[in-house]
Amino acid sequence: MDINPEDAKRAAILPNRPPSAAAHYWGEWGFDGVTDDVWAERDRQLKKRGIQERASGTGSFYNFALGAARAEYDRGIREGNLTWLDILREEVFEAFVERDIVKLKAELVQVMAVSASWLLDLDRRQTLDAPAENIGQDLLDAAEKAEIEAA
Repeated sequence: MDINPEDAKRAAILPNRPPSAAAHYWGEWGFDGVTDDVWAERDRQLKKRGIQERASGTGSFYNFALGAARAEYDRGIREGNLTWLDILREEVFEAFVERDIVKLKAELVQVMAVSASWLLDLDRRQTLDAPAENIGQDLLDAAEKAEIEAA
C-alpha cells in the first residue's frame, strides 16, 4: 500500500499508529475540508454576533438527560446498532453536566472530535445508513459490550 506523504506526516502526531491510520482519521479527501467548513461557520457567527461572552449554563440539571443518553448508547452497543447520534448525544450531555472548567473543555473537545468523525464518515461514505459490514468496528463494539455487561 502506498502511503501519501501528507498522511505519513500526519501519522507522526498519532503515537503508535501506522501511517495508514492517518488516512482513516483524515482521509484522502483531507481533514482540511472539515476544518474549513467549521472555520467558515465560525466566521459567519462572528460576523452575525461578534465575540460572545456568556455563562456556560452547565450543571447537574442535565444529569437526567445524561443518564438517558448513556442508556441509549449502551442499548446501541448491546443491540449492535450504535449510531453517531448515540455517541454525540452522550458526549454533549457529558459536557452539559460538567462544572469544572478544565473537564468541560475536555468534554467539548470530545464533542468536536465526534462531530468531526461523523462529518468525515458522511463525506467518505455519502450515506446516512450504516455500512453493510464493518468487522473492525463490530469487534470494538463487542469488546465494549462485554465491558458494559461486566459492570
